Amino acid sequence: MAGGNGKLAILGGPKSVTVEKLDRWETMTGEMIQRVKRVVEGEGLSTRGQQLARELEEGFAAFIGARHTVSQHNGTSTLWASFFALGVGPGDEVIHPDFTWICSIAPAMALGARPVFCEIDPKTFLIDPEDIERRITPRTKAISVVHWGGNVCDMDPIMEVANRHGIPVIEDCSHAHGASYGGKKVGTIGAIGGFSFQGVPGEGKPICGGELGMVATMDRRLYERVLLFGHVGRIDLMDKLHDPAHRRLAPYGLGLNFRPHPLGVAIAQVQFARIREQNEKRWAYTQKIIRGLEEVPGIDPLYIYPKAQPGGLFMGLQARYRPEDLGGLPRERYCKALQAEGVRVRAGAYADAFGASAAGVRHFPYHQLPPFSRGFDFYTHGRGPLWEGYEGYASSDYPQTRAALSRMLQLPILTDPEDGVVEQFLEAFWKVAKGYKSIL
Repeated sequence: MAGGNGKLAILGGPKSVTVEKLDRWETMTGEMIQRVKRVVEGEGLSTRGQQLARELEEGFAAFIGARHTVSQHNGTSTLWASFFALGVGPGDEVIHPDFTWICSIAPAMALGARPVFCEIDPKTFLIDPEDIERRITPRTKAISVVHWGGNVCDMDPIMEVANRHGIPVIEDCSHAHGASYGGKKVGTIGAIGGFSFQGVPGEGKPICGGELGMVATMDRRLYERVLLFGHVGRIDLMDKLHDPAHRRLAPYGLGLNFRPHPLGVAIAQVQFARIREQNEKRWAYTQKIIRGLEEVPGIDPLYIYPKAQPGGLFMGLQARYRPEDLGGLPRERYCKALQAEGVRVRAGAYADAFGASAAGVRHFPYHQLPPFSRGFDFYTHGRGPLWEGYEGYASSDYPQTRAALSRMLQLPILTDPEDGVVEQFLEAFWKVAKGYKSIL
């Protein structure tokens, strides 16, 4: 039975959420300190510490079912190496969702390719498979999909279009450690995938180590190209390169160093040991929230494609606001009412991430950001991928994405919620839905 009666907290009524500590999940700081201490005192830094990275690579490969994994110093470089492995270069185009993070796009531009944006599905805020084919041209070199927030893109129709046109798919799995589609873990469905292990425990990516990342692929050739691109100084590089054309470039490869720092790897090892348990608990919490919100006026909870199994669940749970159910109550006013009740709800995706200085771009579609709307001469003198002949984008482009993002809400993600927290969250949503007229 729906509850939520009473005066809204934003008007001086009692808060719905009274539990002080929302989440019981511990970050195991003590274990991480001890693990780092062992590295500093004996296992070695830099070259001498590379065995730690090999152990993490092997463990993560087994976890997601990948044939090959390569650890790197951050998630951005995993995508850069992945685009390189796919042969992306000057004059090429890469299709990206119009809602993502700029680090998903920039690596392809650094290789000389131009971004071509694609609408997002308004139910999921993920790339719209129906719009991908409309964006393909003879210059399309790759399709980039982003499993945003740990929710999984609709991979069957995406792969059907990609395979029919002979275009490889790169998966950005930065938020989706352990997520799957049709029983296959993300990062193993497309040609290659990149994972970010960025941030600090409790606030960062599901597996995190400060700055760290992992490339995954089933393709030996792509694996070797990733190693060539950014692993100068890797002690086992010669042994890993089987292709004669690659092997002759060892031990220096192409001279770039994207190897991870052993201290970050050590911290990530502690997090990795708990990723299955963390995913199970977050999924249980997510299901309770979804079920509880299904009948609440004013909000559509996270939509999940039938074959998808979310994982990681970083950045919170996405939901859609329906102001028409609440007399046109503005989204920001709706969020403030829920926040007053004790629920950390945000409008858009980055509302807290960058502060007031980013107020104008918090939940923009990416085609509206200046580098893409106006172009930028990446390499100067008219040679850049966003300059010569670049027409840019108008703010009115991609109406489906603009409309979807105007409704986006981000709900809190908890791993092991304290008893009663979920019920109090749902009480808050019902309370605002029933009392909205008092704050119109």
